[in-house]
Amino acid sequence: MTKDEAVILLCEHFSEGMVRTIVDAIAKDEALQLALEAMEEIIHWYAVRDRNDVFLNFVDQNPEIQKIMKSITAIKEALETKDEPVGKFAKFTDGIWREVTDYSAGIPLYTTPQRTWVGLTDEEIESIYMETMNFQQNARRIEAKLKERNT
Repeated sequence: MTKDEAVILLCEHFSEGMVRTIVDAIAKDEALQLALEAMEEIIHWYAVRDRNDVFLNFVDQNPEIQKIMKSITAIKEALETKDEPVGKFAKFTDGIWREVTDYSAGIPLYTTPQRTWVGLTDEEIESIYMETMNFQQNARRIEAKLKERNT
């Protein structure tokens, strides 16, 4: 099954927001994996080795290589860290998804991380207000700006 086919299948059963969260998580892991591979290649070619072709200790490497080594460790930890599911769900014969208590069946459901709310500055609000004196238009513009920043 291709990634696109999987997304189509998810869209048939889950909300758009849930599918977006899943796709974002996959993309994040793929990007981390690519960064990890690139950094490991840099270490392979540029880290200092002794005469037996063994890497020197971390403290004996130059600062740039030390930074890359720390980044590799952080990326590996991020890729290995997986959240625990809040429950498992299965689609029953009536077509409705329900939580299952038998933990050997069902699809695990994870919570989405909480986002930090990003508001508008006083200058941005004033700028929107000055564009038109129509209350409804101003409210819609503010709403659009907040949606753009927080989704």
